[in-house]
Amino acid sequence: KGNIHAIKFPKSFFSASLLTILSTSAFLSVDLILVKHYLSAIQAGQYALIGLIGKIVFYFGSLVNNLMMTFVSRDEGANRSSDKTFNRLLLATITLTGLVFVVVGPLGHIVTPILFGEKVYTILPFISEYALAIAFITITQALLLYHLAKHHYVFSVTSLISVCVMIIAIILHHASVREVVNDVLFASILNFSLIVSLHVLYRQRRWIKSNIRDLLDVF
Repeated sequence: KGNIHAIKFPKSFFSASLLTILSTSAFLSVDLILVKHYLSAIQAGQYALIGLIGKIVFYFGSLVNNLMMTFVSRDEGANRSSDKTFNRLLLATITLTGLVFVVVGPLGHIVTPILFGEKVYTILPFISEYALAIAFITITQALLLYHLAKHHYVFSVTSLISVCVMIIAIILHHASVREVVNDVLFASILNFSLIVSLHVLYRQRRWIKSNIRDLLDVF
């Protein structure tokens, strides 16, 4: 009975999980909603097709990300380092995301007309840029899930802030499909840069703590 009462609902983890899901979903959908409001019906249709191609990059790249929480949490629960697991899954995510990006981006002028027909020719100038933005979002998601499993919640909040930056950028700059694609790319690079910076800081903090502990052990 005492143990049952001792179990508490993990509010912080639950909130951070919602923020992670919200930020990723917003990166993939909010721009489509805003485009329908700001651009013409023809341009909105073109952007919707760009978004569909971008989702191909995300969904294929995320196949490995779906394993991140499971395996990192397993390592953490067993009180062993999750670094090797993270590095392997991150490398797999980068590789898979990179391959799909190359197929629909740089090689998009060959592949996308086969998949979507002649209507894709009007958006070819934007596909590589948008696919790159989604590639950044996909790789960033791997980092978010890793730190969520380690209960580092600042990453989820930071990603949501980047989404807000994207929304503001689109509201301010939406004269054409090109401008909106640039806004999404800017926000995705910002998000990636902030999350990677935080990741490096957390790694350095752990390294510093380890060395201080070793120094104290000397005395």
